[in-house]
Amino acid sequence: MAEEPKPALVFDKAKSGRSTCRATGEKIEKDEFRVGMEAWISGRMSTTWQKPVPFLEACHVEECAGRSSNYGTDKAKNHKFKRGQVRFICSSLDKKLYLTLESAASLLKPILEELGARKFGALSFKGLEELHEGHRKEFFEAFGVEDKAAVKFNKQHPPPEAPSDEEEGPDSGDDADHEPGQPASKKQKRQPGAIGKENHKASGAKATPASPPPQLTEYEQQRQEQIARNRERLMALGLPDLVQSAVPDRPKQPARTKGISAKKRREKEDPGPRRASLRQRGVAADGSRVDEELRGGKVTIINGEVLREPAGNSRHREPSPPKERHAKGLLAFESANGTKRSDAAFLELLRKETGTGKSDSTPTLAQIQKLKLKETDIAKVCKNGITHLAFHPGSAALIVATADKSGNLGLWSIDHQPQALKREELDKEEEGPKAGQEEEEEGEDDGVLELNPHGSYICGLRWAGGTGAAACLFTCSYDGSVRMLDPAAGSFQLVLSDEEAEFSAFDCTADGATAFLGDKDGNIEVLDVRAGKTVQEGVNLHPKKINTVHVEPNEEQLLVTASADNSVAIWDVRKLGKGGKPVSSATHSLTCQSAYFAPDGSQRVLTTSRDDTLRVWDGKKDLAQAVSIKHYNNTGRWVSPFRSVWGPAADTILCGSMKRNIDMYGSDGAQAAAMNSEHMTAIASRNAVHPFLPALAAGTASGRVHIYR
Repeated sequence: MAEEPKPALVFDKAKSGRSTCRATGEKIEKDEFRVGMEAWISGRMSTTWQKPVPFLEACHVEECAGRSSNYGTDKAKNHKFKRGQVRFICSSLDKKLYLTLESAASLLKPILEELGARKFGALSFKGLEELHEGHRKEFFEAFGVEDKAAVKFNKQHPPPEAPSDEEEGPDSGDDADHEPGQPASKKQKRQPGAIGKENHKASGAKATPASPPPQLTEYEQQRQEQIARNRERLMALGLPDLVQSAVPDRPKQPARTKGISAKKRREKEDPGPRRASLRQRGVAADGSRVDEELRGGKVTIINGEVLREPAGNSRHREPSPPKERHAKGLLAFESANGTKRSDAAFLELLRKETGTGKSDSTPTLAQIQKLKLKETDIAKVCKNGITHLAFHPGSAALIVATADKSGNLGLWSIDHQPQALKREELDKEEEGPKAGQEEEEEGEDDGVLELNPHGSYICGLRWAGGTGAAACLFTCSYDGSVRMLDPAAGSFQLVLSDEEAEFSAFDCTADGATAFLGDKDGNIEVLDVRAGKTVQEGVNLHPKKINTVHVEPNEEQLLVTASADNSVAIWDVRKLGKGGKPVSSATHSLTCQSAYFAPDGSQRVLTTSRDDTLRVWDGKKDLAQAVSIKHYNNTGRWVSPFRSVWGPAADTILCGSMKRNIDMYGSDGAQAAAMNSEHMTAIASRNAVHPFLPALAAGTASGRVHIYR
């Protein structure tokens, strides 16, 4: 007795808690609903499991378009798809399952009924908006969509026009009318003097009859019959579908890189005069040769025993003057990749948008989980690895600031409409094209500007102060300088200059009046921004480097510091001084990379450590440990250390992952999701969530920023 064929999809409850969702990597608990699909794993076909919602989100419906010899087969009905027909596609990573609408509806209706329309409805499948009216009607009938819901969907998503039969019909094409036995050409060749179909109708003239095709020889007929038999045998074995599922899809061409690039920043170098030998210059040799080499770079030349000393001898070169660690005084707002016009436009945007943001609500864990990454929401904002990034909290428009390891500052207006930078406009500027831009480079203003306010690693960045609503942008660097970008003045003001200090951490109060600077020796300085000088210098808080300093958002007299001595401590700035003790402290077993207060004023502290843990401490209970999360934090040499951050509602913890995910946890430590995307191709070690809009920025070691929204 023949075995019954396995169903294309399995929908049941997990019999144990050992299975894992192939789409999200999450565990599927016992008695939790799951969807099973056959896929190629470890050299054999096996059932792969997914949670229902991620499985349905990956499904999509589409029309068989383009030119292909194989659009797939619905094996359950043995139906081979043709051009112009609609197919439903289910997937398990690289494995694809092709279904007719009737098959898909019968297999998926139990899943949709179990989930309910609120979690996922039939109108939520991807690709439905791209179908024309006729194909949509087929979909609605197959899935039993009510007329009222169908009319509403068509109003929200007007269907595109149906393609003409000539262009998109299943039996159409340039070779549809060629005689059997004749090879099909890509374009139908027109006989000389032949009249086209349309012209024939208009003029009434008769078209020249085509010459009859030549007859096939006996050998050619046998060959065609053998090809047909082989094709039938392959189709019976299902080999074409197996090959199509085993071979990965050809990767799409990546979109043009937004933001700065090596091409835009390339400098024109003067190669100097070309070196040439005496023979090439047509100069006769004088017969000189080296007789003896002496110490100090002196040589004896045999030609009258002349003593010569090389002019470029490094031992006798005068020492070059010491280079300044950072620039002094005001720095103009001049980008390295834009023009005067684009720089002025960005300053005007900052002035205009400041104060337009409304903080009526904050993104919650449920909202952040739903964020998605699009290919167009990625830009290279900094030249090197990103150390800090922050959204503008006082703007309704999405504006993000980033800092990197080389002292560069990147600004990105995310929804900016790209505009071409025309060479005629550049020539009208007084200085012409900026240094580093080639004459033929026109480029594009895509809302990204690269500035160079510092000469070394930027250890802190915050929007604060100014005319209110966090109008100014503060930055602090290892080079011993603190600067403030004031859009109203259109320049970077030098708040503090210290030629000997090496600042490693920075934060300031919300009004931008007071800043706190940590250094590599564990000291902290309190800076009066308006006076431009420190009011408390060199108070030693830790025996080793301070990695982060953070001000409590509601009680700004409290600071929390994370240090390379493995400790985290809360300090009262009113009691800082020699012999001062922390309000409370705690210790990790290895270096503590970061410590941040919760934004809700609960004084909970979130820390990240090299001991592979993320921990939450209760600041109101002497930093008693509340939550401990196991998380792999060994990033190695080339990736910046992870620094976990709070969500704006203080119910979310986010941290980068070596798996190129963004791990998301609830405030109780339970993992809620692992955000991933095919467009995220690097490790996002630094992340920031917008304080009142559903948007997440993820920065990588290549200087790219990815916006999930």
